[in-house]
Amino acid sequence: MNTKNPESTSLIKGLCRTGFAIACSFAVVLGAFLAATRAGASEPIGQTTTPGTDPADEVVQVNMNNGSGTGTIIGDMMGNITGVGPTIDLCIVTANHVVRGSTLSNIGFGTTGAANPFNYSYNGQPLAAFTATPEASAIASGGSTGTEDMSWIGVQIPVSSLTAAQVSWLQSNIHPVTFAAAPAAGNGNAGAGPYNTNPSENAQTPLAAANQFNFTEYGYGLSGTFDAAFNAANMTNYVYLYHPANPNEQYGTERYFTNTLNTFATYTSGPYTYFSESLELNQAMAGLLGVGQGNSGDSGAPLMYNGNMQGILTSVWGDNAGNLYQYVSGKEGFLASSEGLGVAFTAGDVTWLSNLDAAYCAPEPATLVILLQCSAIALFVVWRMKRRRQPTTAA
Repeated sequence: MNTKNPESTSLIKGLCRTGFAIACSFAVVLGAFLAATRAGASEPIGQTTTPGTDPADEVVQVNMNNGSGTGTIIGDMMGNITGVGPTIDLCIVTANHVVRGSTLSNIGFGTTGAANPFNYSYNGQPLAAFTATPEASAIASGGSTGTEDMSWIGVQIPVSSLTAAQVSWLQSNIHPVTFAAAPAAGNGNAGAGPYNTNPSENAQTPLAAANQFNFTEYGYGLSGTFDAAFNAANMTNYVYLYHPANPNEQYGTERYFTNTLNTFATYTSGPYTYFSESLELNQAMAGLLGVGQGNSGDSGAPLMYNGNMQGILTSVWGDNAGNLYQYVSGKEGFLASSEGLGVAFTAGDVTWLSNLDAAYCAPEPATLVILLQCSAIALFVVWRMKRRRQPTTAA
């Protein structure tokens, strides 16, 4: 873990002190946005991540005051806030709709309630899952184009607010996830034939089979299971059904699924326009070989390929008409060929994230001010002063 100048002040104070052209207040919020579908993990229920492995340890809960999502640590270092003391500073990538119009409550590490979620012991005792509340945080949004459903979060967590075991684990076990542009095979090389009829998507065609590629997603979202009894009683054929009364299907358990990214296209929805990548839920493969789909609470989850994060999950649909199944008791169902979609990283996105990451984890926080002044992205800053809130589950 890198170390900042021990005399450096917080990132937020540094921004305000320079006269940077933003309002410095307790909440400077990026303008109004329309609602978007929150994505999440709807994997086979037993498909939990292996404790103490990468990138599972680096995938975190992003808990806002009105909902939760998933993020990935791409940078870390030791810092300092004058008057507070040493801090652990983290750079995190998530979906913009997770953070927009909200206040960051805390960052969660590990599966909630798990006995030993990290396979890590300190003085002979296993480390339990925990949350950490930043003393200060900054959020840059929009990706390289300014219109992407993606945000970068920089947080400064006081060492004094953590236990010795938590500090030890963060310093020794967090290995920032590397990221890269989506494979070149997907960059505009679409195949022939219609892809789907989702009214909220632009016309898309699948890539040639040779250009499709498999990925793994890690996230904390709602899960789901096959429910033969429900399907029989309701004459439905849902591959996965989320049950709100099943405690094992709720937000906070880190799981994973695999699937195939088979379509790349420009996606526009509400305030967002970005280069996207899509997946389908294949009924024949669901639950086999780790194949899964998305649901609420996992927006921003990394889409891993060849050891790199090359995109993030942003939206899901339960069928090709753009619907999630809503039952009177809150159940959500997913049919075969339901879809998921995410931001596919471009070379510009890699540069955008790299610059923010390098600046925030550099010895002098003022470097970030220069970068942001030269950037065309939308930025909002949230100043957090020792506020403690409990995580809430995304709808």
